Amino acid sequence: MNIEGIKGHQRQIRNLEFLLKSNKIPQAVLFTGASGIGKKLLAKRFLNSFFCQESNSPCLSCPACRQIACETFPDFIEIHPNEKGVIPIGSEDIREAGSVRWLIDRLSAKSVSGKKAILIDGIDRITEEGQNALLKTIEEPSQGTCFILITSNRNNLLPTILSRCTEIRFFPLSNQDVKEIMLQKDFSDFTDNDPDISDLIVTISGGSIEIAEILECRDIFTDIIEACKAISFCFKEDKILEVDFGIIQKKIKIELFLDIIINIFRQNLLMIIRKNKNFHPLLKDFFINDEKKILDLLKVLIALKKTEIYHLNIKYSLKGLLYSLLNN
Repeated sequence: MNIEGIKGHQRQIRNLEFLLKSNKIPQAVLFTGASGIGKKLLAKRFLNSFFCQESNSPCLSCPACRQIACETFPDFIEIHPNEKGVIPIGSEDIREAGSVRWLIDRLSAKSVSGKKAILIDGIDRITEEGQNALLKTIEEPSQGTCFILITSNRNNLLPTILSRCTEIRFFPLSNQDVKEIMLQKDFSDFTDNDPDISDLIVTISGGSIEIAEILECRDIFTDIIEACKAISFCFKEDKILEVDFGIIQKKIKIELFLDIIINIFRQNLLMIIRKNKNFHPLLKDFFINDEKKILDLLKVLIALKKTEIYHLNIKYSLKGLLYSLLNN
């Protein structure tokens, strides 16, 4: 399998190549792991290999590969969350493009190539009703059909979906991999003004390219630092959280915002454990020198991550949890 441009995940790549060579491809494969670490890129390469006839497939340049890249290949179907952050089930009357019922209709049509590849990016963004509607299709796909389901929050999947999939777990990229990828993408001149800030961004990205790209935006980076200061002040002074996250929520997805905050305060915890005082001045502004408080804060943030966060009002949810914690 052609993995040009893909960093990390060597064990997962070997597993996928074994499936291709042995022709023992499961009907449904579940990719789990943090957002922005390359799960979707690898899933597309794997599924692309079904249709490319070149020796080092996918070649990324033959007609089939070009059609897949343009999303016009009839037997390669991809759905992902809409602008509201969900994959809708769709109505009985109107099969909304990108919905579960639209996908089921597409799969009922005869394939052109004799194979079908389905990529669902964000299976956890389908409601329980939608997952149940999809269940039979995953259980009994037509001959030559393979599903790859991608999630960064497997807790939101039905046990019946999980039990019918072969799961491949992905782990965050190394700091070195993130740095190399971001150098190829060319950091903004925001990072050029502070040579250390690119290393800081890599560190708090948590191995996610998506997060690293978000953090290189000056406005978002500043907003997140201010949010961390507010949370830190709340903890240090036992005060009610008085910050509005509405601006941040308009710029980035809630789950990514929580991931970044968790990564930052996890670094705070590591600094305490390792007795490391050599950190960027931006982190020093909201450093909490209390291991128990940091652990409690991380528990609160991780608890939020386990909820259906695309329906979450982050301000009131976090405010309520922190208030409860401070008054225990």
